[in-house]
Amino acid sequence: MNAAGEPLLVVDDDRLIVELLCDTLGDEFDVIGAASRSEVPEALRQLGRRPRYALVDLGLPPHTNGPQEGFALVRELVATDPECAVVVVSGQDELEHGKVARTLGAIDFIAKPCDPDRIREVLQSARQAVDAGTGSRQLQGNSPAMIRLRNQIRQFANASYPVLIEGESGTGKELVARQLHRASRRDGRLVAFNCAAVPATLFEAALFGARRGSYTGATADSEGFFAAADGGSLLLDEVGELPADLQPKLLRALETGEFYRVGETRARTADVRIIAATNRPLAAAVARGGFREDLYHRLGVLTLTTPPLRTLAADLLLLLEHFRRQAAGSAAAFKLTEPAQRLLDEYSFPGNVRELRNIVARLQVLHPGEEITAAELAEQLAPRSSGQERMIELAARRLADSDDDLHDLQNADRRVYAMAARRVCKSDAAAARRLGIDVTELRELCASQAEG
Repeated sequence: MNAAGEPLLVVDDDRLIVELLCDTLGDEFDVIGAASRSEVPEALRQLGRRPRYALVDLGLPPHTNGPQEGFALVRELVATDPECAVVVVSGQDELEHGKVARTLGAIDFIAKPCDPDRIREVLQSARQAVDAGTGSRQLQGNSPAMIRLRNQIRQFANASYPVLIEGESGTGKELVARQLHRASRRDGRLVAFNCAAVPATLFEAALFGARRGSYTGATADSEGFFAAADGGSLLLDEVGELPADLQPKLLRALETGEFYRVGETRARTADVRIIAATNRPLAAAVARGGFREDLYHRLGVLTLTTPPLRTLAADLLLLLEHFRRQAAGSAAAFKLTEPAQRLLDEYSFPGNVRELRNIVARLQVLHPGEEITAAELAEQLAPRSSGQERMIELAARRLADSDDDLHDLQNADRRVYAMAARRVCKSDAAAARRLGIDVTELRELCASQAEG
């Protein structure tokens, strides 16, 4: 590896491609390769630092015929380090899969086969785009939701309690955490730990540290993220993925400041303020027994919610201008035609502010100083889901977030719709007609919902 070069992670199930890229790009980058998503943690351990670039194939084991593993890896890399320039390199469905990967945070897409010179060109453009998009990052927006969020950050900054940040992916939870830390009087640094990106077998050692020889691969004493944040703040991103056996140990560390390295019996202490972030409501995980209730209440003494971009229509133009100025720098900025602007206004931004930032960065790299048409803009947007697909997605989320069987969920839906129909209709008879049931059944459903 070229330790003097910028760190580059290459992930492809074809080991010959990994070796070729490591060999041809090794004179310019510090390259480390992996053949699967599961090999990435060990590759990053060998690299010894966060990658500034990542080349990710979509068809990774165990699902080499589909993009699932590649998409999951893109999501993990961006969540761990939003400033990592992730580029997808794949022979799979360039148009649609490329759009989805960009929604998840990838900065560009290269179709296979490709040569190293093309990869070098794309990596340099990607780096410029990410640098432009993340420089001087502050919470932007003048909507009531954003004003309230900034006020809460100021109120919570110097409190000694943990802060729980809830919000969808791409809404700026890490940015909120960094502003919380900067506004505090803590002298130490903010250390970010992504709970979804660490294998369960290595979780405790990564968080609390380990003694040399305490497990296979522990060739030296390791400090751990908790100790590294001493005097500062520790961001536990995607805290809902915290393994069940580690939750009581984190609770103890929160309450007493004491923790144990793996392989040691002597307690260590650290003055750490915990900032936890999650893209799914922890209360649901508590209800189904997947997360300790006492830890949830300890983490959520103070809570913040980052609003999704689709609810911030008044801020969309402001954010667009902010990212466009950053991306353009001293160069001429692109412009949007009226149809393109209307298309942007109608778009739902499933990737939220992160997706908007990346769209702007790509448009500036591809079309500096040019006028962007609606067709050109549409190429950068994720494919729209049909109404049926959206319903299936919502149902899948409910099933994933609940231990109830389908019969229980259907009964719960019937009760909720009965209450909703009674609320919007003028009478019980009208509500029953709207649902296609009789009045007696409507009243029984409403009564059982009220009792539940």
